[in-house]
Amino acid sequence: MLRWLTAVLACAAAAQTTDAFLANWQKAQTRESPDEQAVYYARAIAAWDVSDGTALLADARFRLGQADYELDLATAAAAQLTAALKLDPGIGQAYLARGRAWVRKRRWAAAARDLSAYCRLKPGDEEGWLELGRVEDAAGRLRSAESAFSRAAAAADGSDPRPSWARAAALSRRGRCAQALRLLAGSSSLSEAALAARARCEARDGGLRRALVDYERALAGYDRRLLALRRSRAAPVDISLLAAEAAAVRAERDRLIPPPLRRKPRSSHGRAGDRIYAD
Repeated sequence: MLRWLTAVLACAAAAQTTDAFLANWQKAQTRESPDEQAVYYARAIAAWDVSDGTALLADARFRLGQADYELDLATAAAAQLTAALKLDPGIGQAYLARGRAWVRKRRWAAAARDLSAYCRLKPGDEEGWLELGRVEDAAGRLRSAESAFSRAAAAADGSDPRPSWARAAALSRRGRCAQALRLLAGSSSLSEAALAARARCEARDGGLRRALVDYERALAGYDRRLLALRRSRAAPVDISLLAAEAAAVRAERDRLIPPPLRRKPRSSHGRAGDRIYAD
């Protein structure tokens, strides 16, 4: 009798554990804010029992990792995504998400490994190749960046100009300006990085005035994007990464300007502007 009662109690406890896991997992699915999602996925993981199966646990850890990323908790996100991949190495999106988490930590080699793994699993996903190219570019591996951007362009099949713009930027930094300018030709609207790439090539070919105009347009675009990110309360590290990109372009521009032309009058917002004025 005692043995039977013990078995019944154990089954009841297991059922409660299973119900708690599924209840919290399902609640997390219905929440929109990442902080609420994180709470319920964490509760589900704590209540998990072996009878729930590892597939659902892997999914819960993957989704908790995504929520942590949205909450700007890159280290916690990477830990959850690593746990998800140990349980189920076939979750391709987990490689992409963990790669993005490593980007926020500026761990370029780790990010490149995960994004490469994702691209092998999903070779037709343009976004994966774009993100891999940006990481390789940030790490200074321009040849690898160019290759990734080429794969992104092939995946986009000409429907999205971003891969060509990004490839042109990498080519311009390698001094291959003829190719870069061909990729940018005919575009009426360019990204900030693409404008900087064209300016870089124009300066290299002696077109200083045109280069300065393009640098100014690029810097104005960066300023608008940074302002929008700050107003949207984006993750500080994302703002920092974009600000560093803008600062590098500004430094390129400044190297072209003789010192007497570098005055930066204060704007109406009380900050130094970027227009070029002669004394």
